[in-house]
Amino acid sequence: MLQIYLLVVAVNTLMGAIIIIGKFKEDAFQGFLRGNAFTLSLSIVACVIAVASLAAPYGYGGASTIPLLGDLLPTLATLAGCSVFLTRYIRQNYPDKVDSNNFFMIIEANEFYIGIACLAIAIVHFLFPAILFV
Repeated sequence: MLQIYLLVVAVNTLMGAIIIIGKFKEDAFQGFLRGNAFTLSLSIVACVIAVASLAAPYGYGGASTIPLLGDLLPTLATLAGCSVFLTRYIRQNYPDKVDSNNFFMIIEANEFYIGIACLAIAIVHFLFPAILFV
């Protein structure tokens, strides 16, 4: 579906830009974009969009409309970005949970690379929308 395709591209671009800019400018997103409501809302919206992207792949027919495989890389990037913002939310509200969980520690250590992947996959997915796995 075209609507889900555009949402995947927009959410991946937004998450990638926030993560990358936040890495270089710590004070860039201190207000609204670092708040609990924004990080949790973005995590929930990204997760819903990722599931919808798997269920309704975008393509013009043929191999690109295989259910559950049509938009695999953009979906994985969306889920990875979702996990970054979910980790940020949990860090703000339950800091002891993040320090004791290996999954959250791995996500925090690699969030810059996840941001680059989100942004790169969003650009490639926007330029080549009907290619399988991209």
